[in-house]
Amino acid sequence: MKKIAIDFDGVITMPFNNSELGIDEFRYLKSELSILLSVPRFGTFQILSALHFYSDLYIVTARPERHKKAILEWLKINDFLPFFSEVICLENTSKIEFIHSEKFELLIDDKEFNIDINSNKFLFWTNQDYTDVLKLSLLTLSFSKAFFRY
Repeated sequence: MKKIAIDFDGVITMPFNNSELGIDEFRYLKSELSILLSVPRFGTFQILSALHFYSDLYIVTARPERHKKAILEWLKINDFLPFFSEVICLENTSKIEFIHSEKFELLIDDKEFNIDINSNKFLFWTNQDYTDVLKLSLLTLSFSKAFFRY
């Protein structure tokens, strides 16, 4: 089965807006409390519902390993846990290198520096409607020979 990596902060959860709160984004995101205070991003449930039929889904986050338990708890509370095979905390490892080395078909991320512009394995989700993200995800997977299981 194909593997899809999905970022946690700003993709599964609502993008962080530090201008409203006056909080340092780097310090906030280093806190486990920021996980529990996050809310699901609109449309994420629909995207995950569709994609999990065609692939194994993984959370791939830059957060440290010590945040994994809080992420799993958040996924459980928000009914997202059944969609995911694993939560992978990369901390100081490049997402681009990880996606290529572990042979993921796709990474959905909201940070431009995590997107390899020379590859079709990366989807940058900023302000697009979730239906557009879902269509692009399915289109990317459809180029794979093993997309549909018959």
